[in-house]
Amino acid sequence: MSSALLATKWPKNAPNFNDTIPYAFATVFVQTEKAGVTVPLHSHPNGQFSIPLSGGRCGVELEDWRWVLPRYAAAWLPPGTFHNGIQDSGAELMTLYVAPQVARTFPPRPVRILLNPMTFEMIRHFTKVYGSTDRSLHAKRIAKLFIEELRHAPELPKGFAPLSNHPVLRRIAENLLTPECRNLSNEAWAARLNMTARTLSRLVSRETGLSFAKWRMHMVLLASLNDLNDGRSVESTSYNAGFETPSAYIEAFKKIFGKTPGNFRKTLLLTGEDPDWTIDYEHKDVDGSHIRLEDRGNPNCLK
Repeated sequence: MSSALLATKWPKNAPNFNDTIPYAFATVFVQTEKAGVTVPLHSHPNGQFSIPLSGGRCGVELEDWRWVLPRYAAAWLPPGTFHNGIQDSGAELMTLYVAPQVARTFPPRPVRILLNPMTFEMIRHFTKVYGSTDRSLHAKRIAKLFIEELRHAPELPKGFAPLSNHPVLRRIAENLLTPECRNLSNEAWAARLNMTARTLSRLVSRETGLSFAKWRMHMVLLASLNDLNDGRSVESTSYNAGFETPSAYIEAFKKIFGKTPGNFRKTLLLTGEDPDWTIDYEHKDVDGSHIRLEDRGNPNCLK
């Protein structure tokens, strides 16, 4: 059986999460609480992006839901959202905090977004180099670049792969993709959990709004995004997800995302609209001062 996700533990040298002065700051969480330790939900005046980095599963716990995030994804939490980080022991969870005035330009509700590789690497670089202490103009300029990319990042479907905090559903979700549990039916899971199939079916429907079969399919497709993001072929991804044929996987994928896995992967690499360079844009620096188009790239205007 797979181990349960653990609450993220704040390091002793953690930054001041209530500091709203920096344009953006970031940190990486590598420690978890011990199994069985309950951590109260908390909130910040800053907006927050939680991003899996490496080493295992990561996600966030909200008041009614848990989100386990695939790689190259992020959970956006507006200021004031009560939450906790959750992760496997040994996993790394990268968290980016943005000032309230920046957060107002993002959705007013928690959402999950998908990151293209460039945006992911930019945030990771920013975390390593600037972290939570650098408030220089250069750090702010770098942050403005990837924050603009984050604004245009595609969202995962709102009702995709919901996971409530009910312990039964959490247990199923944490073990759903292990080899011995990958293809278990509603009836088989009910037997393992010492409950009737009808009771389990009603529980899943009440907690997620989906039938057991649809909810299970969502969770399988969620995990398959990791393989797609890692560059695996659609054929290899489909078999790893437990599908008998690639065509069955493609059909299931299209029902949820509205496009094939191949086109979905291309979307991540081509997020955002191409600018029309025939327009004479007026650019502004981070302090609000104007930069003439012909002066872009002139180091004297960046001092």
